[in-house]
Amino acid sequence: MSGSSRKDIIAGIVSGVGVSSAYASTLYNNARKSANPADRLAADSVVASKPAATSTSGISGFDKANLKTIRRDLSAALELVEKKHGVKFEQGNIRFSGANFRMRLECNVNTAPGVDGEKVKWDNNCFLFGLKPEQYGSTFRSGRDTFTVVGINPRAKKNAIIGRNKRGTEYIFPTHVLRS
Repeated sequence: MSGSSRKDIIAGIVSGVGVSSAYASTLYNNARKSANPADRLAADSVVASKPAATSTSGISGFDKANLKTIRRDLSAALELVEKKHGVKFEQGNIRFSGANFRMRLECNVNTAPGVDGEKVKWDNNCFLFGLKPEQYGSTFRSGRDTFTVVGINPRAKKNAIIGRNKRGTEYIFPTHVLRS
């Protein structure tokens, strides 16, 4: 597509990906400015990778067949984002009616084999609660049980610590159990 004009490429992005022309222009410009040759190549080849089985009139309603196509296109687009940012996406089940659909989309840090994802999450978020990275895996007592710190919920306002007892049951605790 290197022989195509900028205008043709942006028009291809608009029709192929289904975004506004202003956003397509931004995507094209960012890819062209990128130091990564793969991004520059992607900007030129977007026109060639139009989603499968789309009509000029678009989708008038959702059914299993066109949702399979949409999921396939989303997977391909998310794969590019995964490679660029080093993350992993997981798509959940699709629930739909004739006019709309919902799907759970989860994104996780892509860790190497043997690396504990909860430890990475702890290291990135423990400071929000005045805790230290070395407190991950430590033990504390609550009631008659001893618990091991196995995680953190950064969205929690009060009970952000996740502790596991020796039977393997996980419970949530306030952060002050580790500060004492």
